[in-house]
Order: sequence, then structure tokens, then C-alpha cells
Amino acid sequence: MVKVYARVRPEDDRGSEGEALRFSKRSAAWNGREYEFERVFFPQEATASLYRSAFELIVQGAADGWEGLIMCYGQTGSGKTHTCFGDDSSPGLALLAAQSLFELVRARPNSEFAIKVSLLEILDEKASDLLHSRSPVVFRSSSDVSPSAASSTRLVFHGLRELAVTCETDFVAALTAGLAERTVAANYRHRVSSRSHVVLRITLEAAHVLGADGVGGVDGAGGAGGEGSGGEDEESAPAGAGSADEGVPLAPVVTVGSFSLVDLAGSESASLNEQRAVAVNGAGINRSLLYLRQVVRALGAAGAGGAAPSLRNSLLTRLLAPALSGAASLAMICCLPARVQLAAQPGGAAFLLPDARQLVDALEFAQAVRTLLPSAVAARNVNGSSELRRLHQLLLQMASERDAAAGGVGALEAKLAEYSANIVSAESLAAKERQLAQAEREVALGIQAAEAAAEKVRATVLAAALAAEEVQRRSAEERLAAQAAELEATEARA
Repeated sequence: MVKVYARVRPEDDRGSEGEALRFSKRSAAWNGREYEFERVFFPQEATASLYRSAFELIVQGAADGWEGLIMCYGQTGSGKTHTCFGDDSSPGLALLAAQSLFELVRARPNSEFAIKVSLLEILDEKASDLLHSRSPVVFRSSSDVSPSAASSTRLVFHGLRELAVTCETDFVAALTAGLAERTVAANYRHRVSSRSHVVLRITLEAAHVLGADGVGGVDGAGGAGGEGSGGEDEESAPAGAGSADEGVPLAPVVTVGSFSLVDLAGSESASLNEQRAVAVNGAGINRSLLYLRQVVRALGAAGAGGAAPSLRNSLLTRLLAPALSGAASLAMICCLPARVQLAAQPGGAAFLLPDARQLVDALEFAQAVRTLLPSAVAARNVNGSSELRRLHQLLLQMASERDAAAGGVGALEAKLAEYSANIVSAESLAAKERQLAQAEREVALGIQAAEAAAEKVRATVLAAALAAEEVQRRSAEERLAAQAAELEATEARA
């Protein structure tokens, strides 16, 4: 599945300066050319609408073992980071995906999930782990042999650690901490501009209970893989699962899927940056985006019979290789300004300013992505060696140990507790929500008690103040009475 969308940024404080692009529901037109999209999202449309169209199926497919990626591309200042991560008043795609993911967990009471998050930054052809003190990450290719004996090359991230999350609160805390580590600086367009590519990756291991009709909660018809999915690379059940007819308990099918959200640094005119370090960094950003555009164009040509390009030119192209080569679902959001600045030559003809050239690059890149072809069989990972698989194997082993009255149960229970701490299910989410609700009630009661105590203190202070005023009033009255008596005595003597 390859889908390309456009999102129009609201006009900034420059108002009506520049030439306006012309948009329709499925196209953008500028400088005499029309560019087609799956859908154009206008400034008044919330990110949630974009999420439902572009990202929701990819997130749902990851729960069934599919791979997916969505990337935001555009010139600097076009709204990519806002689209990906949002702000306090408007949630971005990342938070919407997390909310959707945990809603999916609640809707599948017969499934268990292990959800892990990583946040990777690519800057000047170096990768860093933003969730673990910017530790360096090295990309390596590895051969992964599946149970069906189909061998495929996958990318391994040495040094990148995944963080287990069990609720939306965990996810928000991890994302907030990671984004605080991202490299930003002022450029010619913004006071705070992203200076690196950032990749949010969420991995889902899901244990689905087998029912009489197959796998409970698993989309066996292709999921997010799109047309042609579900071929020979897909397993229907792991070996040794047994069957209900044999009276043997069915082991759950464990699928491993993932989805990534890529916030690409914006293309820019490095020459307009006054600071040399920012200009050098901008040139590096443009170079990595140039490699990406070249690879996409070459892949489109390869789909039409041309030679397949190398994807090893840069870390970015290596990272995006599965989606670009069609092994994973891909959605791209091309972020566009509402207007483009032009300049007039002395003779009256218009020539393109840097912003306009970056716009043309973005529009043409979006059209090149639309030429990519999905693979005939999307990769679905039904894996017998995942964390959830090990958890259920431990459960079976513990039962066997107890039945045989053998030793070693304590060690197994320790391992079970370690695995179980990272498992998410509808039941665990409900329990955590009850705990959070109870904690909120306790906080509210504590606030009420504190307010009541404060009110009591205020009442006591007020009563003391009133009593002091009463004492002062009586003392004043006594002084006046004494003065009146003294005056009367004086008059009597006179």
C-alpha cells in the first residue's frame, strides 16, 4: 500500500504576500502544473481527520503482524513537526496513534500485547537514541530466517533500546522526554527549527488466542498489507499449536508488527542561514533529502523496468528501505504552504526564490512516491521467538514443573514476573485505569481536605481578628468613659 496525501499549512503573519497555490480535494496546482494526491487536507481540518485517512489502518495492521511507515516531507516551516507531534491544544499523529492503539487493546480481550517505543534521531549521517541520553546507534544488515525458511535481510539497530509502555501516560512521558533531546536551532525561517530527522517506532508483539474459526482478533485477510497480502510468506499458526479437536490446549499465535512515524527535517536554502554552523547543518539536511529523492525516482524507474538502485547511500534511505521497496505499507504526507514567495526581475519577469524551489522539490517528490509499487506479498511476521511467545512457554514450563513436583519454579516465577510487567491487555488497561481513577479521587479528596483545613485556618484567623477588634473596641470605650468621668470631675470642681 502506497498512499500520498497533502496538508496545507495556515497562512502565517505575512498574510497575503506571495502567490497562492490552488488546491482541490485531490490536487494542488502551481506554476501551471497540477499535482495529484489521495486527498488534500486544508488548514481548517484537524490532524485527527488526517490520521483516520492516512495512519489508522497502518496502526491497526501492526497489531496483526504487518509493517508500516508514515513520513512527513516538506520545506522548512511547512508544519511537519506539528503534524507529527502536535501541541497542547492539538494532538499530533503520534498521540493519536497511541490512543488508537490502546483502544484496540481494549477491544481485544482475548489478546495480550507487548508494546515498545523507540525514538531515533539522524543528524549528519549519525544516529542517536533520544530515549537513552543520545547514545549512538549503528545500523547493520542481518539475515533473518523465518520458520517458513524464507530468508530476508532486515535492518538491526545496534545500541537502540526500546522502552516498554503499558498505557498512554507511559507513552506521553517517553515521547515528551525524547523530543526534549532533539536537536533544534534558529534558521532564516524560524526561531526554533528541527535540525534532524526523527523516527518514532512502535513495535507490537501480540498473542492472539486461537478459536474454533482461527485466530481470535487477528485480521487474516491481509490487514494493512493491502491487495495481494496473505501469500506464502504468511503462517496461519505456529508449529505445535495443536487443535481443539485433539483436546490439546491451543497455544496463542504471536504476531510481531511495527509502525514508524518519520518527521523529516525540512529542506531549506542553506545560503540564507547567517550562522555558519546552521548553514552547514542545513546543507547536510538537503543532501540526505537529495539522496532520498534520487532513490525514490530510481525505484519508480525500476518498477517500470529500470535498474534497481542502491539503498545504502545514507542512513535515511537504509531506514526507509522496507517501505520504499514495497515490503511495508507506506503513507506520505506532503506538507505545503498556502502561498509561495516570488521575486520580480527588473524586466518584469518572475524568478523563483529559495522557498519556491523547495516547494517544487516537495511536490515533485510526492509525485515520485506515488509511482512506487507495493510488493506482491507484504511481509507479515508470525514469530515463534518473540517476548510474548517466551512468556507463554514459561507458563507451560511452570505448569509442567509443578505437575512433576520438580524444582526451579521460583526462578521461572521471577522470569514470568519480569515478562508480565511489560504485557498489556484489556484487563491490565482496565486495572491501570481503575488505579489512576482511584489516585485521582485520592488527590481530589486530599485537595478538598487541604481546602477545608485552609478554610478552617482562615476562619480561626478571622475569629481571632474579630476578637482582637472587640478587645480594642472595649478598651477604647473604657478610655472614653474614663475621660468623660475625669471631665465631669473637673467641671464639678470648677
